Amino acid sequence: MIIGVHIIADFAGIRPALINNNDELLKIFNDSATTNGLHVVSVQTHAYDNGGFSGVLLLSESHLAFHTWVEYNSINIDIFSCGDRQAVYDTYHDLVSRLSPEHIKFHMLDRY
Repeated sequence: MIIGVHIIADFAGIRPALINNNDELLKIFNDSATTNGLHVVSVQTHAYDNGGFSGVLLLSESHLAFHTWVEYNSINIDIFSCGDRQAVYDTYHDLVSRLSPEHIKFHMLDRY
C-alpha cells in the first residue's frame, strides 16, 4: 500500500539575484506550498556564513525542505506528503515556474 509521495529535485541555474535573497526564497516556498494545498504548521530556517540557506516547512502532511548552494546557483528540494498526491505534484511544478531553473534533476518515489 502506498502511503505517500516523495519528490527529490535539484534545480541548477537559479538567477543570482534570487538565490541570494533568503526572504524571497522563503516566501516562494511557503506560498507555493499553501497555494497548492499543503498545510504549513511551522518553519525553521538557517542562513550559513557562506551565503547558503536552508529551510524546512513542517507540513501537517509531512515536510518540504530546501537548501541553497549560492556558489553553484542551485537549490536541492525535498517534498514528502502522506496526503494529497496532486498537491505535491502541483507544488513541485509551481516551484519550477517560480524559481525558473535552467536545469532540473528529478526523482519521485512512492513511499510504503
